[in-house]
Amino acid sequence: HPIALENLEEDLSPDSARVLRQQLFDKAITIAANEDNSLPLKNITEKKTASVSIDAKGYSDFQKYVYQFADINSFAIPNESKELLQSYLDTLSSYEQVIIDLHGMSRLASKDYGISSNTLAFIETLSKRTKMILVLFGSPYSLKYFDAQKSVIVAYEDNDASNLSAANVLFGGLPALGRLPV
Repeated sequence: HPIALENLEEDLSPDSARVLRQQLFDKAITIAANEDNSLPLKNITEKKTASVSIDAKGYSDFQKYVYQFADINSFAIPNESKELLQSYLDTLSSYEQVIIDLHGMSRLASKDYGISSNTLAFIETLSKRTKMILVLFGSPYSLKYFDAQKSVIVAYEDNDASNLSAANVLFGGLPALGRLPV
């Protein structure tokens, strides 16, 4: 017999399951690098700050949560577009700090975890021009591409719960209790 799809997600995900999922992500978010001791962000209004979402298909949920903490300029850039990424370098270099949230990642090493060479080059170049905080919404194995980054948060998955938890950890609303599993 066919299964009725109406309200299926709600029927299978009661409020208690959503609360538990949020609690799990609240405890999982990991600060993988904090070399300059800049995390969590403090005195955000004193620094000219930008938020850049790469490959979130527009502005990310993470940016919406960040905006609740601070009124900062936000940008959304596709992962594949080298020209578009390059065009943002000069604009973003004028900021004292830039928060980059990387979405659309893959679990597969054979696909470079879904991170294009254009995105890697963009992040590397931008990090040489301004202070950068990188938030990865994907596999912690992808950290091998970001050894030079001084501030990195790993959120493990790209969903509403991880986006909220990562923003809270970034601004000190939650402690970073997670540990890298690899």
